[in-house]
Amino acid sequence: MDESYVAGLFDGDGTISNPKKRTVSLSISQINKPLLEEIKSFLGYGVIETVYNEYEDKHGYKHRTLYRIRFNRDDAIKLLNSIIPHLILKKERGIKALTVLQECVGKTQKTGIPKGTRTYNAAIYFRLYRLHKKGLFPLLNPIREKQKCSI
Repeated sequence: MDESYVAGLFDGDGTISNPKKRTVSLSISQINKPLLEEIKSFLGYGVIETVYNEYEDKHGYKHRTLYRIRFNRDDAIKLLNSIIPHLILKKERGIKALTVLQECVGKTQKTGIPKGTRTYNAAIYFRLYRLHKKGLFPLLNPIREKQKCSI
């Protein structure tokens, strides 16, 4: 197994979701779970999950169990860097997704604000405060509604 094989499999059965937004997910779906396990052992990363179990639909057609190997943001960057030179059908989308993923490194997926910054911490605190106002989250030091100067 090599990167070109993984790229061919990704071209045929892979998915790139939301390449225009801040969050991008990559996955490869297969009914052949041992193949996905071999890909995971070759790459050294990825999460294998069951999409659905075997079932029979209302028309009597039997569907086999479908598995998927999913790649998180850091793993998706590594995967795209290794397979983009070998991609054919999804090369353009892969380059676009890689660009989006590299722009978001060190930032949260929802806000795009760098982690650990004052703005990020304030945004988290105010989200928790809104949950607190709804009675869904207890705060130890709630924000005072009106602060009066004691001078």
